[in-house]
This record gives sequence, structure tokens and C-alpha cells, in this order.
Amino acid sequence: MAKKGSKEFTIVDGTEGPPYDSVADLVFSADSSRVAYRAAVGKQWLVVDQGRPGPLCDEIGYESMHLSADGRRIAYIARKDKTSRVMTDGTPGPEFDAVFGLTIHFSPDGRRVAYAAQRKQKNVAVVDGNVGPEYDDVRSVTFSPDSRHLAYRARSGQKQFIVVDGRPGPEYDLILGDKINFRGDGSMEYLAVKENYLCRVKHSG
Repeated sequence: MAKKGSKEFTIVDGTEGPPYDSVADLVFSADSSRVAYRAAVGKQWLVVDQGRPGPLCDEIGYESMHLSADGRRIAYIARKDKTSRVMTDGTPGPEFDAVFGLTIHFSPDGRRVAYAAQRKQKNVAVVDGNVGPEYDDVRSVTFSPDSRHLAYRARSGQKQFIVVDGRPGPEYDLILGDKINFRGDGSMEYLAVKENYLCRVKHSG
């Protein structure tokens, strides 16, 4: 990213991009085939994807741009009129009070996308545009290595549990660790506490 006078722009492989009032968050896909960044036009923002500007909105979520590993897909948070939604390949998703940008994930094969969002003080997981059930907290949205399964941590009241493919698992007083780790066969294990006992819990693939 560079600046001339009052305008900012990007330089990708020696090619200067168009000027904007501000540019930020330059990102590449994992295979290096695609590049995107957010840019300001006056008080509004847009995402420039492969040199093409997207629609204007009030704000683009900070560090919310995500590219699939194969570079074929893009998703980011667009905020307009006090509501947030995820734009996936140019298609707007459902509206929420907030979308948690760091939870946006494409599946390893790039075909699916999921994230966590908030509506009226309740949290939900959104998978392929479908809004899941409401919980008091949703985090650690994770796809399995084969892209077939999706899991996330949820809390209802004081109880915590793991939701796998839309099905909530058993409730615990505490689930240890912040990440969900799938094994190569699609199974998953985690440690949890219930009534002062430490439990090793396994979900089969």
C-alpha cells in the first residue's frame, strides 16, 4: 500500500491500483491467486477484489475479509444502516446486529462458509446462509478437514456444549481449550468438566 498526495492505492506485482481516500487490509488467498483489500470513498467503504470495486457500504469489518484456500471465493462483513451482514461472492447474507469477523471460515474444499453472529443479545451460527438456533454464546466455528462436518462451542445459561452438524452435545460446566480440533477421520475429542470431574469426550466422525 502506498500514498501520493492525499490518495492511497495498492501496488501488486509492480502494478499500481486505482486511487482511493484510504486503503487497508490487503489479503491474499492461500494459493496466492487472488488479492483483495478494503478502500474508502469519502465516508463509505468497499472491497476491491481482483481490481474490481464492490458495492459501497457504511463500513467493512476490520480484518473480516476471508478468501477460500483455492482463491475462488471471498467473504467479508458489510455494515449499513446499523446492521451487519456477510457478503459471500457478492451475495448478501441475512442481517444481524453484529457478525464476528474472526469466526468467518470457508471449508477446506472452499464449498461451504460459516460464521457466528448476534441478534438481540443472542448468538447463532450461520452455515451456508442457514441461521442456526439461538444460544447465549457461540464461538470456535470449525470445519473438519474433509469439509463434511462443522462444529462450534455454545453456551446456554451456565452450561457449555459442542454443537456438531447442528446437533448439540451433552452439557458441561466447562469445556477446556479455545479451539476445536478434528482428527483426520472426522472424529473429535475434547476435555470438559462436570460436577468436579474431568471428562474426555469423543464425537465419532
